[in-house]
Amino acid sequence: MYDDKKRRIITCTAFAVISAILAFFRVYILNNYVEKTNGLYTNAAVGNAFFFAMLALALIPVIIAFIFKWDVKERKPLEKTAADRVGAFICMVAFSAFSVFSVINAAMTQKWEIAPTVLMVFALVSALHFGLLAFSKEKFSPENSLLPAFPAIFEAAAVIFLFLDTSLQINSSDRSYTLLAMVLAMYFFICEAEYSVVLRKDETTEKALRSMERKFFISGAVTFSVIIAICVPQIICGRNTAMDFMHSVLLFACGVYAFIRTAKI
Repeated sequence: MYDDKKRRIITCTAFAVISAILAFFRVYILNNYVEKTNGLYTNAAVGNAFFFAMLALALIPVIIAFIFKWDVKERKPLEKTAADRVGAFICMVAFSAFSVFSVINAAMTQKWEIAPTVLMVFALVSALHFGLLAFSKEKFSPENSLLPAFPAIFEAAAVIFLFLDTSLQINSSDRSYTLLAMVLAMYFFICEAEYSVVLRKDETTEKALRSMERKFFISGAVTFSVIIAICVPQIICGRNTAMDFMHSVLLFACGVYAFIRTAKI
């Protein structure tokens, strides 16, 4: 049991290191092979190389998830270890900062648009959820709470608004990869929210629990790997608007949280 957990930590760390290497490669690409005006590649070969590297990064965790032994006897949703609290605190700060920045940006531009306002509300509720995980002294029992669903709802709304946004060229690499990171973050939080509902009797079998753990591992490993490779370069290069920059920072915080949760399941 201990060896299995140790292997998962080592595996997740390896994915994070590989993702960091790809992030530096992405920084090089953004600075040298992507047009700043439209976000399109100036060298297709370089873009293809990064694409296939990202594809491998997404597929390898899926393969490994079916190699691991999943000795699961019971489900332990949203545990409150020190690592979980740190990850939740980071997300709480990121979602709170996004909300505050949305208010400041609206006040400065004197434009209260629908998309930023909706995202601000969902971000505030998500911040409350992570605040409870980080600071609540009582054992957090979210079976009767909708709060765990709000980070996923936030990303779902962000995905919809990104499709409606016409400020970026629809086929730009930044837009495509940002969309991928957002969808994966949404899926990870959906999987985590699934841990927060009461299980039916047929879902408490060892086989069902193993399947749930495997799915959670895949969602977390792919999510934090892609987010590191995509969002870190966007933060470093600062190619997008201030709001996009804040969302990249928020996604990175979600990636850190996904890493912590995935490495210790």
